Amino acid sequence: MAAKIESLRPSLSASSGGQCGDGRCEQRSETCHSCPIDCGACVPIPINDCVVNGSLTFTFDDGPTSITPRILDILKAYNVTATFFVTAQNLEDPTYAGYVRRAAQEGHIVGAHTYFHKDMTTLTDEQLFADLTMAHIAISSATGVAPKLFRSPYGNYNKRTLAVAQAFGYIPIAWSFDARDTMMVYKSAEDPGALFSRLHLFDDKENTPGIISLHHDIAPANADILEQMVQQVPLCEFTIIDMPTCLGTPVSRFNDCKIFDRAVRLVLKLPAL
Repeated sequence: MAAKIESLRPSLSASSGGQCGDGRCEQRSETCHSCPIDCGACVPIPINDCVVNGSLTFTFDDGPTSITPRILDILKAYNVTATFFVTAQNLEDPTYAGYVRRAAQEGHIVGAHTYFHKDMTTLTDEQLFADLTMAHIAISSATGVAPKLFRSPYGNYNKRTLAVAQAFGYIPIAWSFDARDTMMVYKSAEDPGALFSRLHLFDDKENTPGIISLHHDIAPANADILEQMVQQVPLCEFTIIDMPTCLGTPVSRFNDCKIFDRAVRLVLKLPAL
């Protein structure tokens, strides 16, 4: 399933030769950069591939669950660093919170996947801020590191949800390859050969952006697929990399140990640090 990213271009009124400030976004001469008062503030476009050609990075959604330790064991055994997009409501269970803490301690990136796993495009602005605030605090408290990455449930984004994520300082992440590991959960498993044949669609590795691969940590089948992939992906001549390398971003950007960043302090009406 591909991420659903609605058009991020502002709605345009028919106009000709408009001027910035006239209340109309003139498509031919005005943009969010040149005239945000008419066109709206620019929002980041979700990233769905890596800057390193011929690479692949693993991402996991919807955990932590009882399966997460096995996922972490596999990653450790193969010396792979991944990214976990956490559904923060799961952290109400102290055991699950411990799994996320372990992930962070073992060098994995922990991102936000909201608190209640609702379709963010259906929520009001107030609900969006409330959900992400709760998720941000829960993840920060569990790991000691404020999340920097965000993936919307079901991969659904629109300009409004991206603007709210931007207020938290998040980088929105989508994906370019779906391991379809939830199909196995629901008894409609994709043959492993079919999975790897889909990877061969990226065979022009020198000219094709690296892959952000979507996985889950909610069922034993997810761990089975992961183990197959970490064994086979190098044989397909892909280089497995971590998310900072994928984004071309220093690891230090992901290691801010402040539990409350500026956006959350603003929402909670706390004084600036």
